[in-house]
Parts: sequence; C-alpha cells; structure tokens
Amino acid sequence: EDKDLTKFTTKPLKLVKKSREIKLFAEKECPGKVICSDNEIKLIVKHSDRFAFLKGKDLLIETEKGEIDLNQRDYSSHYDISETAKDGTDGVLKEKYLIWLTESDFMKAAHAEKAMMSIGSYAFELSEEGRQSWQIMMDKGRLIEIMDKEQQREYGKYPHQKKENKE
Repeated sequence: EDKDLTKFTTKPLKLVKKSREIKLFAEKECPGKVICSDNEIKLIVKHSDRFAFLKGKDLLIETEKGEIDLNQRDYSSHYDISETAKDGTDGVLKEKYLIWLTESDFMKAAHAEKAMMSIGSYAFELSEEGRQSWQIMMDKGRLIEIMDKEQQREYGKYPHQKKENKE
C-alpha cells in the first residue's frame, strides 16, 4: 500500500535431496493495480540448517530447452538462535539467494517438461506440479480466474483508471 504496487507470489516449492531441504518461490512486482508483463521475476532460494549450504555454490536450472544461469544473485544469511535445528540443538543459519530472471527465462523454466535445479553438486528436481503456480503467475487469464470477485473486477473487468500513468 505504501509503494502503490501489486506483488504476485507463487506457492513455495519444497525441494529435498538427502538431508538438504530448499524452499523456492517467485515474485513479480507491478506498479499500481495492474498485471504487468516484461518485468523481471525475483526468484528466491532459501535454506535453513545448522551449517551453510548455499554460500559459494553455482546455481542453474537445466531444462530440455536449455540451461538457465542463476549466478547473478545476491546472497544473505543470518543466524537465528531462537529456532531449533532438526537435531535438537539451538540455533539455525538461514540463508537466502535473491535472483533476478528475465520473463523469458522464467517462462522457459515454468513450461519445461522436465526441470532440474543444480546447487553445486546437488541436483533437485522441480516437479511439474510444483511449477504450476509459476505458470499461473505468468498467464493473465489464469491469474484472474484464481482471484476473488473484487480482485477480478479491479484487475480484469475494470482495470485501474491511471494504469498508463503508473506504468
């Protein structure tokens, strides 16, 4: 409300490999009350455990349509002493990568038949079911369908009056 923007966020996609658990979700911000296109997508990768896992590792998504390089990113971490780790000890290191993707690269990953996310030597499968929310976020018609009645009026039937000025 303070910035007059609309933020669309996907459901978190939980990826598990051996003892590693990663949460992955995407966000798209649009100025005003519009469903914009040609904006960059913010891909967020999170990991919480006793020790660092993400730091310094190469990231990429492999699809049958080619590879998507995720190495232009911002890394952050903080230690939360109030949280309990899986082994029962106090304290968890929370890591996060913030990755900006072009809409075309994001669409490539969302609509691929098979997609694997590589984090260093670990390969996590991005399930087709988990990527459905990615597809919905990028498809204006499907996005409007899942909104409540008032949002459907604002974003679909009667788009924001000052839409051109805000863009």
